[in-house]
Amino acid sequence: MKSNRGTAKAVLFLIQEIAVVIAAIAAYYSYLEISRLSPAGSAFFRPAAEFERSDEFQDMVQDRLDDIVRESRLLSNFQQNGSFYGRKIVDLAEYVQEGRISGLQKNSVGYYLEDLIRWSRKGLKYSFIDPEKTGRLDAKTMMPEFYDDELWLVGEEEDVEVELIEEYEPVRGRGLFDYANDNYSKEDLLELLEQSLLKIGEDYQDYQELGRELAGEKTNVRYFLEDYGNKSIFTNFGKESFKENDTIKTYGRYIILDSRSLEYESNMRVTDAYLYGLLQNYERDFQGNYYLEFGVDTSYPVMDSFAAARDAYGRYLPRINTLLGISFFTAVFAIIALLCLTVASGGGDGEMGLMEIDHIKTEPFIVFFIFLLGAGSYYLIRQVTLLKDHMVMALFLLGIGVAFINLLFLTAYLSLVRRIKAGTLYSESLLCWFINCCRYISHGLTIGGRRILSISSMLLVYLLFVAVNAFFIYRGSEETDNRYFIAAAIFDAVFLVYLLYSRIQRENILKGIREISKGNPDVTVDTGGMDPENMALGAAVNAMSAGLKEAMRSSIRNEKLQADLITNVSHDLKTPLTSIVNYVNLLKQTDISSDKAKEYVDILDKKTQRLKVLTEDLVEASRISSGNIEISLEKLDFCMFVSQIEGEFFESFQNVGLILCSSLSEETLYIEADGRRLFRVLDNIYQNVVKYAMPGTRVYADLKADEGNAVFSLKNISRQQLNIEAEELTERFIRGDVSRSSEGSGLGLSIARNLTEIQGGTFNVYLDGDLFKVTISFPLVKDAEEPQ
Repeated sequence: MKSNRGTAKAVLFLIQEIAVVIAAIAAYYSYLEISRLSPAGSAFFRPAAEFERSDEFQDMVQDRLDDIVRESRLLSNFQQNGSFYGRKIVDLAEYVQEGRISGLQKNSVGYYLEDLIRWSRKGLKYSFIDPEKTGRLDAKTMMPEFYDDELWLVGEEEDVEVELIEEYEPVRGRGLFDYANDNYSKEDLLELLEQSLLKIGEDYQDYQELGRELAGEKTNVRYFLEDYGNKSIFTNFGKESFKENDTIKTYGRYIILDSRSLEYESNMRVTDAYLYGLLQNYERDFQGNYYLEFGVDTSYPVMDSFAAARDAYGRYLPRINTLLGISFFTAVFAIIALLCLTVASGGGDGEMGLMEIDHIKTEPFIVFFIFLLGAGSYYLIRQVTLLKDHMVMALFLLGIGVAFINLLFLTAYLSLVRRIKAGTLYSESLLCWFINCCRYISHGLTIGGRRILSISSMLLVYLLFVAVNAFFIYRGSEETDNRYFIAAAIFDAVFLVYLLYSRIQRENILKGIREISKGNPDVTVDTGGMDPENMALGAAVNAMSAGLKEAMRSSIRNEKLQADLITNVSHDLKTPLTSIVNYVNLLKQTDISSDKAKEYVDILDKKTQRLKVLTEDLVEASRISSGNIEISLEKLDFCMFVSQIEGEFFESFQNVGLILCSSLSEETLYIEADGRRLFRVLDNIYQNVVKYAMPGTRVYADLKADEGNAVFSLKNISRQQLNIEAEELTERFIRGDVSRSSEGSGLGLSIARNLTEIQGGTFNVYLDGDLFKVTISFPLVKDAEEPQ
């Protein structure tokens, strides 16, 4: 049995380990596949039935909308009349601060657009000259590197001059520094030029790339954007009538937005709020109302990013769904195995099967394993992330790491489960140890052999008393106010009354203890109004009084039973012995060969047999009471035993006119018992029925399974009136036949009860008028196999 239980636990343990490893590997593999499919949104991947309903498609649409709006700004900056215009004037301050190229020189310096673009490719070259040190610090800004603020630390000194190598002149001629004024110093102008070159290089690169990507013949995206304010139209469709004939709706997925009429229509999951927010990011370019149409041709006639993503989605989605399904179901399987381990854990030998590790203090144990699990998980995630480009190595490392971490988790978890089942989770904790130490200090110390109660509470009360008095005295001395001294006197008086009241309560408790020590168990201590310490002590005294009263009552009852036992034994031994003596005397006076002598011999034989049975029962009862009896438990079929005993008593029941009505369980009921002792129990019960049941009545036998126990009951109608308690019938030499004229010894039920209890069963007698009922119960043997 123990071996099978251990094997089952080991199998569950192995199954849970394997399931966790498979779930982790499948989840990580699906993460890698999702990353390939949606690098930006893999953490929030929600697979859809088709690509156009997926989050990936929505993200691409939003990115493309952002590109369109950004391109429209770039087109307005770099183009004029629908084509690139290199002679457009760029005001440096306007461009750097607002991102706009209006074509006008306003407050700062103006350069031609094409000159700035060429200059951005060459880089800005300048030097810092210090006349006193006759030194020169050369500097160069290589596009598109970002501007370095540290260079200006030198240029900000008053005696330092900046020498600029100007590749191109401003629109109005002269050099850059000739435009220095109160608003813009030389350093400011140089900074504006440097930032403009950096910015314009990036913008021109975006302008070219977006122009190529959004060209109508190279993308499946169609758009039409009109700014009502400056009458600008941006489209890759090439038709101004685009918005008038619902062409956009023929492409599969579309958006129509008109800020003037608040019209919004779409069959995608892009909200109008997102679009409004997107356009407001470029509010300098879109001043006022605007109209937008956007569509994606879902037949994908062109191989662009949308078509590539659609193909990848179709390839990876089935694999991802399969991996996620495997991960989910193996995780569920692992949880089920963990629950089975939770149920099966503990219950072995010793204290609910506790191991050595289960005796480590709870708090350090939990903290240690949490640290191990956290550190192990962090290290594993870090290493697997570094190896994500080497899938085989990453998966191998993940499997080994997860198996080890799960092993640590199971070790800690099952230990906590065993502690909870054994009730040692708290008792083996540092908190419990600390509280017990405090209790030991407060209640466990003794001085001169006398126990000191609540030392800690007394110490706290004393410290409070000293602190309050010190406070009143200090304040009274500091402020020379007698009211503080009066308050201290009142406080001391109240404290004295409390001490006297507590002492009176203690004296009442001592008085009760003295009365109990004199043998008076009826004394109780009134605990009403006592402080907690005295109340607990008084309650203990009352409990001691009640226990003493119960012990005296039990002693008196046992003495009465002992006297009755002696009387009954004397009577039962005297009756057959007297008969034997009388019939022996008659035999002496009678011819041995006569029929009368034979009758006397038969009577002697019967009386001798009765005396023998009585003696054997008395010896058996004595051996059971003294514990001098051997019990050999084995797995037995309870139904078979009852059927066998009923067969043996069938003739006896017929002879006394009893009708047996038996109802035995169809299911085999196995119990652990001693076969010889169990047979004696059943034999005594049925013998009791034969001797004391009313002739011509029915006897009901019933055997069934009830809440994990095999329960047997036997009911009959007594021929004698039963005027005693049910418990008395199981005492020795107690019979329902008060006149003691029947053949019973009065030991049958007592022996049956004791034998049943020795074998781990329960024995109960129930009386209701003349109805007599015996109930025997034994625990069923679980997972029992059929006997060979």
